[in-house]
Amino acid sequence: MSHAGKQELVRHHPKTQSIPIFTIPHGHYRGAYPAEIKKDEARAALGFSDDDFVIVFFGQIRAYKGVSRLIRCFAESRLPNTKLLIAGTANNQMAMEIKEAAALNPNIKLILEFVSRDDVQKYFRAADLVILPYIEIQNSGSALLALSFDRPILVPARGSLSELREIVGSDWVRLYEGELSPETIGDAVQWVKNRSTRDVRAPLDAFEWEHIAQQTIQAFS
Repeated sequence: MSHAGKQELVRHHPKTQSIPIFTIPHGHYRGAYPAEIKKDEARAALGFSDDDFVIVFFGQIRAYKGVSRLIRCFAESRLPNTKLLIAGTANNQMAMEIKEAAALNPNIKLILEFVSRDDVQKYFRAADLVILPYIEIQNSGSALLALSFDRPILVPARGSLSELREIVGSDWVRLYEGELSPETIGDAVQWVKNRSTRDVRAPLDAFEWEHIAQQTIQAFS
């Protein structure tokens, strides 16, 4: 799905250098989910105010996704008028770990359950920033999903995410090196507040499914 993925394939399986390899990106999600709800409606439904700066993590919660660290770093950042929403399913052990990390912090909201197709829009419409603090990652459907709802993302400089920023632009994808930190979150919040691309759609032409279909046909021709 990316040049980074191709490099990893060749590194782990050197014999693949002698066969054709085609790089076809992960497609976007525009049109895959309802997207009618307005930002203020989404926030009201989730218990946030118009004045809150809302950070969202969305997706299945697994250890490699770094959610516990996100919660701890957010709590340590002590950002004023800022809320963190964690939405997605987690196994019992992860759920206990996350609940413990978020305990007694009124600025953190946990919705640890399956999100229906119709409700996906609610979480992204409410967001000012989506943070995906993966510890290990190659490709991210959640990153494309956030951008499909025109929400800027903070992600680690790992896997295909650096390429994603090159394609979509630094107004939409912010990278960080190493581990997530409270300072990284604070800088990203300020980045969003200073962005000049508010109310503009993320440029996802490279991830159009018609283009991907043509690339796939060419690969098998």
